[in-house]
Amino acid sequence: MENYKKMHKSAIVKGELAEQLNKQIADTYINEHNQYVNWLNVQLRDDSFKAEVKAMQDNINLSSTQKLMLGLKAKDTLEQRIRLKTANKTLLNAELVSFQQVEAKAYVWIIEDIEQKPEATYEELKAKFEEKALADFGKVVKVEEIS
Repeated sequence: MENYKKMHKSAIVKGELAEQLNKQIADTYINEHNQYVNWLNVQLRDDSFKAEVKAMQDNINLSSTQKLMLGLKAKDTLEQRIRLKTANKTLLNAELVSFQQVEAKAYVWIIEDIEQKPEATYEELKAKFEEKALADFGKVVKVEEIS
């Protein structure tokens, strides 16, 4: 439990310890995800604690942390994402949480698939580039001749 408190404090500070924190978050998820959520759900939810949880959620949402949590290599493409959320009606309607969890505003882990975007064709990339170039050209207000 003391480790969880330290992890929360590190999430608030960030900075130089970011990589170490990401590894700690991933390790907690892999080895203790149920214990961590249970610990979260019994804490006093004052403003300070809410800020810590928000900082943790921000770190969890980083692709580098996600890859560690899912056991992927840095160059691998994410096909799923893990979220730490408060149980709500949307999750209840999707049958991902229970009514009791919604009533208690319990924290839960949610794993969702990431919809993969098809790669753009050459023609699509060319059209996008030309559109951007025209938009940028229209921003030119005055061009002075060089004599």
